[in-house]
Amino acid sequence: MAIEFSVETGTASSTSTAYVTVAQFKQYWENRGTSFSEADSIIQGWINQATEYIDINYQFEGEVVDDDQALEWPRNYAVNKLGIYIDNDVVPTEVKNATCYLAAQAKTDDLNIVDDGVKSVSYGPVSKTYNKSSASKEYPAVVKILRNLLITGNQLMRVN
Repeated sequence: MAIEFSVETGTASSTSTAYVTVAQFKQYWENRGTSFSEADSIIQGWINQATEYIDINYQFEGEVVDDDQALEWPRNYAVNKLGIYIDNDVVPTEVKNATCYLAAQAKTDDLNIVDDGVKSVSYGPVSKTYNKSSASKEYPAVVKILRNLLITGNQLMRVN
């Protein structure tokens, strides 16, 4: 059985599985001095994993264009942190870049592994064990890439 791989082009497709093409992934990394020689089908799997990770782990401004669309982008009413509306027929560059970054991580790291959230820190004779509020794997670089599109803090809503 072949891998299902369909790139969202801004049409709010109900069958999309990815935010970038293999060519976009390779170009992103070539621009950073890295190349990948794996088969396209392997890279497609990484891209699918990265897309899924982004959609599961991040909340974006706005709302999906169509309730039947497969992915979180494109979106209506999405505004970046500069107050600029994002067209509802595009996948923002930030989402594509984050997908490329995470897809490369999928080569050596299972993006879907969830740890138990328990962390322990020791300083000399003092130690503390705590449970994080989120047990999913974190990628600070992805948060930095997506920061202008994410919902953060308390959201105010005007009710008439």
